[in-house]
Amino acid sequence: MKERYYSIDIYKLIAALLIVSVHTVLFWNYEEGTGQWYAAWMLMAVARNGVPLFFMASAFLLYSHQEDRSRSQTRRLLTLYSTWCIFTLPFILYTYYHLFSKEGYDFLQLLTYFFKQFFFIGLCGGGWFVLSTIWCIWIVKYLAPKSSVLLWGLSLFLYLLSIMDSSYYFLLGQGMLFNEVRTFFGSFCNFIPAALLFFVIGKTFAEHKTWIPIWKKHRTKLYVATLLAIGMNVIELGWCIQSGYVGSTLRTDSTFSLPLSACLLMATSLTFNLKPRQIYRRLRNCSTMIYFIQFPIIRILFAIGIRSWTAYLLTLVLGFTFSLLIFFLEKKFKQVNVLY
Repeated sequence: MKERYYSIDIYKLIAALLIVSVHTVLFWNYEEGTGQWYAAWMLMAVARNGVPLFFMASAFLLYSHQEDRSRSQTRRLLTLYSTWCIFTLPFILYTYYHLFSKEGYDFLQLLTYFFKQFFFIGLCGGGWFVLSTIWCIWIVKYLAPKSSVLLWGLSLFLYLLSIMDSSYYFLLGQGMLFNEVRTFFGSFCNFIPAALLFFVIGKTFAEHKTWIPIWKKHRTKLYVATLLAIGMNVIELGWCIQSGYVGSTLRTDSTFSLPLSACLLMATSLTFNLKPRQIYRRLRNCSTMIYFIQFPIIRILFAIGIRSWTAYLLTLVLGFTFSLLIFFLEKKFKQVNVLY
């Protein structure tokens, strides 16, 4: 019987809560040098582990199966993506209306922007995660049987592009060629470059489950190493902010120390022995819905002037309420499960 790691479901919910904080508790909304400013960017540094955890958990669960599930998982993800695009269609249409009427986009510019969103960065809020996962599935399917060295090399190179597009942009990412390629894809820190490395790490964990008993045996050392790695990530991001490398873009998505802290966090998630409970599946489904519903909620809250911790708490309350509503409706309408 295949072992099920229920702790991953809990970690995915924690990751979703961290991701919401990244989009609401923004350090640049506070006066520089204040206690709130320091607390906000330190929280952001910790919370940046959320997206990598999502990618690693998705890959771990996908490749824990013996059979090739690339096609079925792609269909499931496309259904999820399409559903949330339809669910948030008013926000998508308003975005294009704003680009046309307020920012002066012509038809060709709108079409180009649609192309970027449709294939790379996502039409709905958070859609880039689904699209990047699909791209990762097929990149791994093609490259993994040919050369693991090539797959790891490509993953590391692309992740460097993500670093250049975010925390180190004003140190590394100023080249004309880099910016032209980046503009074509829309973003490097919200697309495959920010995803493939963590996806490959999750796949590696799934293929080497013999490591897990070793981690359990040395779990105290693992937990200490994880805390130290997170501390390194906080220090590195703080240095990037203080040095001005983040600059006016204010992107903090990727750092050199993030793969280490995220990798160790994923390892810790596999050291817990939890008994099967229905609640774990609900938490996993809830994490998906909170991840997607946060974007329209935050957009509305910001539009009416609600920001920071108030926006964070309200987003969580409304996100959990929405999830409970969907679980209630699911008893009568099974079709609503396409939302997770």
